[in-house]
Amino acid sequence: MVLVGKMRMDIRLKSMTAFFAVLCLLSGCNDPDPEKPDRDQTPVAKSGTLTDDSFYKAVPSVLSPVALNQMISNPESFTLLDIRPKEEYLAGHIPGAIQIWRSDIEDSTKAFFSTVANRNQLESLLSRKCVLPGKRIVAYDDKGNVNAARMWWILRMYGHEKVFLLNGGLQGWKASGFELDTKLPDCVNPQTFNFSGAEKPEMLTTIQTIAGNLKSDSIIFLDVRSRREYTGEEIKERSSRPGHIQGAIWMEYSKAIQAGQGEDFTFKPVEELRKLYSDAGIDGSKPVITYCYSGYRSSLSLFVLQEILGYKQCSNYAASWIEWSRVDSLPADFILP
Repeated sequence: MVLVGKMRMDIRLKSMTAFFAVLCLLSGCNDPDPEKPDRDQTPVAKSGTLTDDSFYKAVPSVLSPVALNQMISNPESFTLLDIRPKEEYLAGHIPGAIQIWRSDIEDSTKAFFSTVANRNQLESLLSRKCVLPGKRIVAYDDKGNVNAARMWWILRMYGHEKVFLLNGGLQGWKASGFELDTKLPDCVNPQTFNFSGAEKPEMLTTIQTIAGNLKSDSIIFLDVRSRREYTGEEIKERSSRPGHIQGAIWMEYSKAIQAGQGEDFTFKPVEELRKLYSDAGIDGSKPVITYCYSGYRSSLSLFVLQEILGYKQCSNYAASWIEWSRVDSLPADFILP
């Protein structure tokens, strides 16, 4: 891989990798998946954005559970995508939803499992899944819309504009009092799905772009992983070393949603989000590149910045820390405990 410029290797970081690995084991890095809510808790409707009509008027790309429930009576007008593993989908899903999982939207022929499937692969997948061409697509999951946001990002990047996230995902649906279904949707007349809009390659950032702008103060690198991943205390399985991209600021993706036991996982109010990011130094005046471990959590943060706050100069580094950590010549920072 050809990188922009010659990057100085951080010898100190490399020598600390083993130390952090041991520290990780001692301090409990095998904590529950930060993307995975507690399913033992029944979500309860909160006073946030779940039933806030003003929120949906301000953010048209977020759909309320009530609006979705009304749309279900007209299934020819949209496609509903459930972005969860098949066994979870079969146990209960929103009526009419079509199941798609992470492996379906990744390119298995590439080195990293987080690599995005290409345009032709996505068109073939969506055709097989009976996704209606040219119609609205609504996506949801049960992880605070982390996986659904990845689907939103890919569809928008390849030119499909009519993509929406269900506020709160499966938790928001349940908190609104609606039931799940186990019936599989019919697909008697599959149609060829083709992306009709213009591609938006600017929504994807590559390792070369970041490497060539490390010393620039005109671009913000936003790490949306957990605090422990950012500091280097936690090293996930496919990461080659601890830490974060040099100069990146931290704002965990989950701070944008009502996350936690019994929560409905809806987005926080617009002005609350605006202040949250502004306090971290993000106000829309500079381009922002989001990244995480594998490009999923960063897709949700990208959605918040672009769709909710209206900051258009934003993109997703999809290969994220998995790729960056494996190139020893690229510098990384970490924070000693």
